[in-house]
Amino acid sequence: MLSPVTIVNDLADLSAFKLPGINGAQVANHANSTSPSSASLSNTAAGYTTLGGKYQFAMVGSAATDFALFAYQVPATQRLVVKGVYISLVNTGAANATTASIFDWSIGVNSTAVSLATADSDLAYGPRRAAIGQQSLGITDAIGIRSPDINRQFMAGMVCQPSRYVHIILQVPLGTATGSQVIRGSVFIDAYYEPVTN
Repeated sequence: MLSPVTIVNDLADLSAFKLPGINGAQVANHANSTSPSSASLSNTAAGYTTLGGKYQFAMVGSAATDFALFAYQVPATQRLVVKGVYISLVNTGAANATTASIFDWSIGVNSTAVSLATADSDLAYGPRRAAIGQQSLGITDAIGIRSPDINRQFMAGMVCQPSRYVHIILQVPLGTATGSQVIRGSVFIDAYYEPVTN
């Protein structure tokens, strides 16, 4: 019979805040005493290649473009089971412009590539997407105003297969690119690894 301490350690070792193994490297964008670098928002390239963490980006104008804010490749020896996503968002740098801003969040799993434009074919798979929620900033919201956090749980879990990508997807359907305005926040992905067995 396993002792309670052994059980706790075994469960902690599977948590996806780090790579599998006792001394697995941290996988979130969360360095000690460091602000995140600003992401370049793109549909085809990752703003960050980590499993969530801290983020920031210069405010953009309205567009129907899906941005791959985070794109994390699951290790080849594991599958990843995502149980939930937590997202915070705060306005920094400058007051929001004279239009409101809407931030539309989704998760994508099982893409064979970083690009959100990846199409299904015999050798490739695009991301399977699910809506997480929306956040917003009102007209002329000041520096420091934050939108209510998103806390989305997946009771059945969302499974990402080995070597495939988990995406945190952002779309800004309403907004104005404003000089010095930076959106900052954090994404926590509640997930665990399952070793792949033959």
